[in-house]
Amino acid sequence: LKATSGHTFDYVVASHVIEHAPNLLLFLLEVHNILKPGGKCVLIIPDKRFTFDVNRPVSTFGSVLESFLSKTTYPSISAVYDHSAMAINANGHNMWHGIVNADDTRLLASENIAWEAAHRVHKENHYYDVHVNIFTPHSFFEIFKKAILHNIISFEVCAFEDTKPGSIEFMVA
Repeated sequence: LKATSGHTFDYVVASHVIEHAPNLLLFLLEVHNILKPGGKCVLIIPDKRFTFDVNRPVSTFGSVLESFLSKTTYPSISAVYDHSAMAINANGHNMWHGIVNADDTRLLASENIAWEAAHRVHKENHYYDVHVNIFTPHSFFEIFKKAILHNIISFEVCAFEDTKPGSIEFMVA
């Protein structure tokens, strides 16, 4: 909201953004607030099944609700640790085609890096830009539906494009 200086918009496009949002529900609420009546938000979201997040569990409504109610502004210790300890050198093309390549399963960081990063978050409130929210199309819509059910956000889905073969992302408008 601060970045828009009170301006409103017909469209907001967020490509590979919401997975980084420490407070997903607040982000969506703020996007809604900067849209003009009838405005559209387009989200392009990595599908964990075909990215370096493949080994990470999907986010739950409970976890995003906790961030919302706690007014979280930084990625949590667990998000920073898990991202650092579990992200792999995934190749989406290989994953789609069942090609097993040892390099694709190589961790992007070490256990020591994950440990040190988690401690920096804890001791220094250091901000690491990591994937806080992990989605498949199904898991995203489960969170989205519950956020609407509980009157946190008020969006209507007007378009959805599932993850296409060979791709690593899906789209929701």
